[in-house]
Amino acid sequence: MARSPKTPPIPTDLRAVIDRFETRGPVRTKAMFGGHGVWCDDRFVAIVFHGVLYLKVNAATRSLFVAAGCRPFQMSLDRPSRLVFYTLPADAVVGSDALDLWLDRAIVAASR
Repeated sequence: MARSPKTPPIPTDLRAVIDRFETRGPVRTKAMFGGHGVWCDDRFVAIVFHGVLYLKVNAATRSLFVAAGCRPFQMSLDRPSRLVFYTLPADAVVGSDALDLWLDRAIVAASR
């Protein structure tokens, strides 16, 4: 039986974004389904999959992500995901107030 390839490391630019969660609580990552899950203060707040960061959304925040042009997480093209995570908008760069706002929204979504 062939072994599945090792999960690739989190890209440096995304690691910098994930590190921003640390101002909100302890952060840990875990390799899962070919990507990484991200927890902040024991809340599942983000996924890194194929070099893309997806943040947790809920019914109250999903429309904000959609309006900002964010894309939903999809593990494969032929089936929708039951996990509700969306990409960051283009203006959410490390060091920006916009990034902090989106990270806060992910924590709120994961808290409900």
